[in-house]
Amino acid sequence: MRRGIEYLYPYVKDKSAWPFPKDVMYWENWPVAQPFLVLGAVQFANKDWFATWQHLDHQPEVPEVVRNLPVRHPLLWLP
Repeated sequence: MRRGIEYLYPYVKDKSAWPFPKDVMYWENWPVAQPFLVLGAVQFANKDWFATWQHLDHQPEVPEVVRNLPVRHPLLWLP
């Protein structure tokens, strides 16, 4: 899990760094507050991941983006 988050994190923090074609619909509406950032931040004690998660959009309104955000309130999952 850590390696996956480490791979994706730079692109969630700055999507302009994504080196591949923009292959998703609604490219302009991403990223949003992905739960993997906050859950990973807690599990691996990574303050940068948490800070990035805090600054992302927590209330996306585009239906397709909402549909692809499986956990909208990840803090409920923490002890």
